[in-house]
Amino acid sequence: MFNMHRTTIFLDSQLQKRLRSQAKKQGKTVTELIQNFVRHGLNLSQQPQSPKRSQIKIPSADLGDFLVDISDREQIQSVLEDHEQFNRY
Repeated sequence: MFNMHRTTIFLDSQLQKRLRSQAKKQGKTVTELIQNFVRHGLNLSQQPQSPKRSQIKIPSADLGDFLVDISDREQIQSVLEDHEQFNRY
């Protein structure tokens, strides 16, 4: 269990009623609800989050259909042989 500290907060009666009602609807204790509100307000979660990375845009282009069917072994061999012959000259 986490190391917890007891704290006193002062709520007006209307806020206290709404808090109890909300806790009942969510099936949580008032303490759990307040802890969640405080975490959310402080932008914290129960698990540490990794720092957000900036999004970068990577250029892309449509290069058309594939020139070789990679499941056709003979076609790949033929293209490689043509490539080797071309590079000899």
